[in-house]
Amino acid sequence: MEMSYRVLLIVMVFAVALIAPPVSAVVNIISPGDVVFIGEEGLNVTAAVPRGYTQIAWFAPGSRPSFDVPTTVLTIGDKSAYYISPAEFLTNTGPWYLWNRTAGSIAFYVEVPTAAVRIRDQTSGTDVTGMVIPVGNLASFRVETNLVPVTGRRGYNPATDGVITLRVTSPAGSTFTSLAGPGGTSRGLERLNVNASPWYWVPPGQPDGWDTGAFDPNGARRYQSGTYTIGIEYTVNRLQDNLPGVHGISIPASQAVTITSGALRLSGPGDPVTRGNRFVTTITGLPNTGYYLWVKGSGQMSGSPGDQPPLVTAAQSGVDSDLMNGPYPIGSYQFQGGNGRTIRDDVPGAPFQGTYYYAFVTTSSAGTRTVEWTTSKDTRDRSYTIHVERRSGTGAQTDEVTFRVVKGSVTVVAGQPVSAYIGEEVDLSGKNTETDTTYLFITGPNLPGGGGRLTDPRIPVADGNPSTFTSTPVGSDNTWEYTWDTANTGIDAGTYTIFATSSPRSRDFLSATEYSTTTVRLARGYIGATGQSAQSVAQGDVLHITGIATGSPQSGVAIWIFGRNTYLYRTVDVNSDSGFDYELPGGTTSDLASGQYLVFIQHPMYNGQFDVYPDPTGTTVLGEYPVRGSIIFRVAGPGSLQGPDAAEALRHALDSPAIDDTYTKLSFFVANPDITIHPFGQVITGRPFSINGTTNLASGDRLLVQVYSSSFGPTPKSSGGGFSGISGTVVVQKGPGDVNTWAFDTTAAGLPPDEYIVTISGVEVSVSASTTLDIVPVPTPTPTPTPTPSPTANITTTVPTTIPTTTPTPAPGFDAGLAFAGILISLASIVLWKRKR
Repeated sequence: MEMSYRVLLIVMVFAVALIAPPVSAVVNIISPGDVVFIGEEGLNVTAAVPRGYTQIAWFAPGSRPSFDVPTTVLTIGDKSAYYISPAEFLTNTGPWYLWNRTAGSIAFYVEVPTAAVRIRDQTSGTDVTGMVIPVGNLASFRVETNLVPVTGRRGYNPATDGVITLRVTSPAGSTFTSLAGPGGTSRGLERLNVNASPWYWVPPGQPDGWDTGAFDPNGARRYQSGTYTIGIEYTVNRLQDNLPGVHGISIPASQAVTITSGALRLSGPGDPVTRGNRFVTTITGLPNTGYYLWVKGSGQMSGSPGDQPPLVTAAQSGVDSDLMNGPYPIGSYQFQGGNGRTIRDDVPGAPFQGTYYYAFVTTSSAGTRTVEWTTSKDTRDRSYTIHVERRSGTGAQTDEVTFRVVKGSVTVVAGQPVSAYIGEEVDLSGKNTETDTTYLFITGPNLPGGGGRLTDPRIPVADGNPSTFTSTPVGSDNTWEYTWDTANTGIDAGTYTIFATSSPRSRDFLSATEYSTTTVRLARGYIGATGQSAQSVAQGDVLHITGIATGSPQSGVAIWIFGRNTYLYRTVDVNSDSGFDYELPGGTTSDLASGQYLVFIQHPMYNGQFDVYPDPTGTTVLGEYPVRGSIIFRVAGPGSLQGPDAAEALRHALDSPAIDDTYTKLSFFVANPDITIHPFGQVITGRPFSINGTTNLASGDRLLVQVYSSSFGPTPKSSGGGFSGISGTVVVQKGPGDVNTWAFDTTAAGLPPDEYIVTISGVEVSVSASTTLDIVPVPTPTPTPTPTPSPTANITTTVPTTIPTTTPTPAPGFDAGLAFAGILISLASIVLWKRKR
């Protein structure tokens, strides 16, 4: 009975197997030379890798399999369920050969699977991937993939073994397995027989496909308006499951299409538009469709400056305008509700014959088009309505957006410094939300009433004439900047007002423009000497003449030096902080005779040039009056003025009212270099002492100090002899007045008692001084006498009790070692006894 039951069970299982539907696994049988794809699993490669072969080999491109060594050899285990592993095959695509120590025929080819999908509008014959499709139009899909070879595998069934599935997801998130076609038909999306590349779900030109306007049995639209996502999946041998996350292999990207009902929408600026800026309006409607767009209800405006609506920016893609001189096919459109009136009747006729107040706009294939509009100082600040319209049957689709244009503003800020010296630069900046150009002019004492240009304040600006103003462009962020160079402007010190306007309007017509003002105070430049290295300088020392020259003179300042039979002239640059520093080198001062010298420091002032100057040969001093180059006096050669006379002649020349240069004076003395050594006290050998004194050398100069024995005699051969002395350098320190100090602190250690010579000499300047130094021995101390002790009284002495001697406990030594050894021997004996038992 048990045997009969087992037989019956086997028969039933076999019968179930016979009646079970066939599984879609036949595409796993790989024939020799077939193409397989990375990620496929469960492949039966028995035919591709026949008996006698257990390995396959891959050769690098350019190799000769019959002669070369393979790059990779793989062993195939179970030929009935083989996995094309990404780890083993991703970098080794192409042909794989049978391998048994030599290359055989090609077993199969390995490729990376690829697939992509596009959406087509069957009705218009255009690609609408990522775009829009009007509701009611038919849609199809275009698939490109390299999986086509799968459809040629032995036993492939087109009805059940399709390699691609399309996933169409609605805006609500539901996914369709089929889509409705015209006439109530339905077309599937799963396991599609993609047997070509490109492959079309519905061939182009056929009146079939996805009916985006289909209705359900209840009369409702089956596919609501919105964006649909079309994904693509592999449906062969678990490719879709094995590829995600594999580096180097991309999963097919999803695409989108938006079904639009064709409803017309116009969007515009949400905030008020500041006059002088641009703004945009965007039409959303049917793709590739034309719409009329204009400024509604603006026909009562004159179109003259200050009374214009916004203008359509010229030369935009998809935006067409009528020719200025006609004909006017766009402007002749009779809009809905106008009682026969045209667009041109609804907008001003000037400027440009009104042709830039309206346009014919064609949407893109995505069903949108953005149109840019321009406002300017001529645009009137008020509310506007932009209207869009398209004739549809007996009616029209319309939409509109209303916004307001408001006045812009102009601000001006004088950068630091607000107060400046004539000749310096003043940074002006601000914002201009009205126009792309800011116009500047200046007013002040005895300047033109309507304002003068900044570069030449005495020349008046002309209202409405931009070329007469100083102008500067406005950046994309509505900011502007201008640097005003006050040199050579021809104006005196004083307080001035600078105007910044949005249009070229003079002071008398500011009500017609936006403007702002700032005040700048200008002062005369001056020059001052802040000091020099010393009122007196030693011959050979460096002399520094420093000072401040305001007004940023580009020519710098001029240095004139006069002395007896001496004349020097130099120019020095002025730093950005208005300071200057002139160095008269030591080589020059060393050649100067002792005595007083007079220095003039000349500032070029307003015109930026020296009006009194020496000729190129340095023999004469020239001036501006009565003409430039006129000789004032001679400073060299026959008839030349000397010393104080030349200095006085220069002062008279600089004081002349015919020139604008200014100056300052100072003087210095040149003295013979001198070093003084202060007397020494008693110096004891081995103790510290100081060598110091005064000098007229400049602070910072270095002095060499040398101390050496004055003894003179032969060194005995029987004993070592040596030279005793010390040396070093010190730096001169600033002292009171013209007397500077120096000090050399040392110790007499190592210097035996003797007479020494001390020499102090200049390192940079040739000067020296010397003296002698006596170092004496350490004084011998006088011994202190020992006092005689006084007699003492008799003292009884107590004899201590004898203490018994105790035998000390011996420290562990040899005996202790024997004891410890005995213990060890006993323990060892016990161990041996136990082992014997």
